[in-house]
Amino acid sequence: MRRSVLSLFLISYCATVISQDSNLESFYTNFDKIVNLKNSTLSYGPLFAEKYARSKETHNYYETYQYTKGSVFYNGEYYPNVEIKYDLVDDQVIARILDYITDLSVTTGLSIHLENNLVDYFTINTTKFVNTKKHGYAQILKDFGQISLFKKFQKTKTKKLDKSYNYYSFKQRESYILKFKNEYYTVESKNDFYEIFPEQKKEIKQFFNEQRKLRKSYFEKFMIALCSKIENNL
Repeated sequence: MRRSVLSLFLISYCATVISQDSNLESFYTNFDKIVNLKNSTLSYGPLFAEKYARSKETHNYYETYQYTKGSVFYNGEYYPNVEIKYDLVDDQVIARILDYITDLSVTTGLSIHLENNLVDYFTINTTKFVNTKKHGYAQILKDFGQISLFKKFQKTKTKKLDKSYNYYSFKQRESYILKFKNEYYTVESKNDFYEIFPEQKKEIKQFFNEQRKLRKSYFEKFMIALCSKIENNL
């Protein structure tokens, strides 16, 4: 609410400037620099500290150990151009909140564990993740209309001992989630699809039989094609 009130104030106060810049995301970014994200609801959450000692070869994050430019819809507010990273072991989003001085240059910052129940969605580069609640965060692959397909990323940790040094290695796996009639289902096998769409059992079985090669070589493309076929038959 406080952020919305401040936004309305700046819009009315800087109407001439904003009218020359139709990029709303750019406006939000500059606004956040002026008021400082530390004074926003994005700073609501516990301070972050690295939990797992690791080797140079692996890490517990999505794509990279480093912070990446992204965006997040948090506690009812949209924040573009935020430095974030996504922990796949604990299914946790971390945001780095930067301090700015009057010339809008970065001085320092702190990192916050975002509260999962307050995150609606976030993006890393162009990849969008939504909070499914039941299954945690998942990348939305495609919204077909009545059904939506998601990809879930997870990493498991294994404790290692190198002389006197304890550390963890990490291994990634992916799974798929289907949303239908506001319910989320884990889908891997044809039996999973039979349970959700019993009236299309014959068509689903036929698709699995005809697309065995695609299923083995490119499972994600197979899942998208299958869901598209199911959507067309609804």
